[in-house]
Order: sequence, then structure tokens, then C-alpha cells
Amino acid sequence: MKKLLSILFLLIIICYLVSKCKPGYVVFMGQVYYNHISEGVGYNCVYMDADAKTFRVDDERPEYGMDRSIAFHFGKPIYGSNGMTFELLHCGYQKDKNHVYFNNRIIASADPNSFKSPPEDSHGGGPARFAEDKNDFYYGGIPLGVDDKKMFKQWCVNGNLWGVDSHFCYFQKEKCEIIDYDSFEVLGSGLYAKNKEHVFYLGHIVDGADPETFKETKIFCGEDKKGKYDMGKLVIK
Repeated sequence: MKKLLSILFLLIIICYLVSKCKPGYVVFMGQVYYNHISEGVGYNCVYMDADAKTFRVDDERPEYGMDRSIAFHFGKPIYGSNGMTFELLHCGYQKDKNHVYFNNRIIASADPNSFKSPPEDSHGGGPARFAEDKNDFYYGGIPLGVDDKKMFKQWCVNGNLWGVDSHFCYFQKEKCEIIDYDSFEVLGSGLYAKNKEHVFYLGHIVDGADPETFKETKIFCGEDKKGKYDMGKLVIK
């Protein structure tokens, strides 16, 4: 009899969860479940080791859920997270009282108390600035290792992020040593930049290019007194 009742109870739970018929979190009879529904795989309901009394789902990003202990993404725990203070930021970042995360993975060096995620670029949907905290700047969760944070300047041109401090220039996560800070400028497409010393393409020095005469001609291409360049390479002398 007990076995039959257990089976009936399990069937009731399954029927209830299936009746929801959509992916997402379900709290039922003091338990938390996550419904996976996908083409080719079908329906799969997974029990979660979560506290039903404190469990909540993010209003804007319902793939995220949190309880008093930990945060979840698509029903899977985000290890190291604190569910009570976990919050979603822009451009793939999250943070709680202990850590900063990018795509749910801890950024070991980031400071959650001072961390600011970047706003999203209105055109490309990517970051319009570098993320930052009191110590550094970040691109895609990767610390830039900025040499002089007080001198740091940045540009977002056509979705391409550049930065410069007194010793280095930065393109996305690429880093290149420079000497002349004041003359640094990003050119029209956002792919090339230059200062008095060098021309840069995607954060790398364009070998042999003359910064004084270099100009962009079209996307990926430029020219100077020495020749023409395509994707940062000299192609015509």
C-alpha cells in the first residue's frame, strides 16, 4: 500500500510539472524543480537541492534563481555564489557580497564592493565601456592589468573598445606597450589607432607603418607614404 501511495504521489508531481509545459523553475510542495524542454530531447524535470521557502526567480532573467544559500543558472548551481546577495549586471557580469562573476564564473581578482559593469553599446549590444573596480579594468571578465588607472582613457568606436594609460594601449583584452600617451587616437572604423610612435591594428603594432601619414581608406584598410594595408598588413608598396 505504501509503495502504491508513493507511486501515486510521484505521478501527481509529474502531472503537475508537465502541466506547466514550459521551461523554468517550479516550486511545488516544498521542493524546487527545473523544467528542461528542448527539441530532440523533450521534457526533463530535474529536482534541485534548493530552499523552497527563500527561492526566487529573477524577473528579467528567469533562467536565474536564488535561495538563501546559492544562485542557479538554468537549474545548475553557480559554485561559490551567495544567493541572498547575488545580482545580475550588464554584459555577462554578476556579483554578490563575496565575488564578481563573468558568465557565472568567479573573477578572482575583482572587488565586488567597487565593481561596476559596463553599459551596453546601443548599436552592437556589446559593452560600451570596460568594466572596472577600484584596482583595474576588465574585458569579458579578463583583467587588463592596467598600469596607471588614474591616467586611463577609453573609447568605444563601432563596438570596438580601446583604452590607453601612460605606458600601454589596450584593445579589448590585448595590451601593447607605448611611450607617447598624449598623441594616442582611435581612427574612424575603430579597428586602427595610432600615436606618434606606431600604427595599431586590433591592439597590435602594424610593422613599418608611418603614423604621421597613415589614414584609413575603408574598413580593414589604410595607407601611408610607404604603401597600402589590409587588416594590419602591408599589401602594396
